[in-house]
Amino acid sequence: PDLATKTSSTHSTNFNNLMARANIPKKIKLDNGMTGHRSFHSLRHSFATWLLRANVGKDVRKSLMAHSSDNVHEIYACHDETTLRSAIEELPDLASH
Repeated sequence: PDLATKTSSTHSTNFNNLMARANIPKKIKLDNGMTGHRSFHSLRHSFATWLLRANVGKDVRKSLMAHSSDNVHEIYACHDETTLRSAIEELPDLASH
């Protein structure tokens, strides 16, 4: 409950300290061969994407992320290839009609 009273730099510092104590590396090798960097900010992007994939409504996602505008909120949730393919698979098969 007291997170709202903290600054974003405090969140990042606490997150980095926690990850260091857990021996979780700051740089990670991604499935696509690229190198990713762990950060509190990247965790926020993941959280928004997980909520989107779970079909949590935009207003609820926005509230949980504490975003005050739709413009800011829109850049957080990512549609990966798997999610896009799943959406396409839900479309009716027009070839059989």
